[in-house]
Order: sequence, then C-alpha cells, then structure tokens
Amino acid sequence: MDDAKNKAKAAADTARKASAAFALVGALSVIVGAFIASVAAALGGKQRDEDEALFVRD
Repeated sequence: MDDAKNKAKAAADTARKASAAFALVGALSVIVGAFIASVAAALGGKQRDEDEALFVRD
C-alpha cells in the first residue's frame, strides 16, 4: 500500500514539475513573440511612412 502511495506521489511530483516547465516556456514564448511583433510593427510603420513621403508631394 505504501509503495503504491509513494509511486503516486512521485508521478504527481513529476507531472507538477513538467507542467511548471511547460508554463514557463509558454510564457517566455509569448513575451518573445510580443517583442518581435512590436519591433516588426515599428519597422513596418517606418517603411510605410518613408514610402508615403515619396508619393505625397506638397
């Protein structure tokens, strides 16, 4: 009985560690993705403004 209880605790501990690692990796990927999206938006906006200046003449 104690052996089964210890195996269940070990399995639960392993699952907890794996889910914590997965959550950290997921959060990190969201942060990196948000940073890349903001840089791409800034670069795209700058390119749009430069191209617009070529076509708009005063």
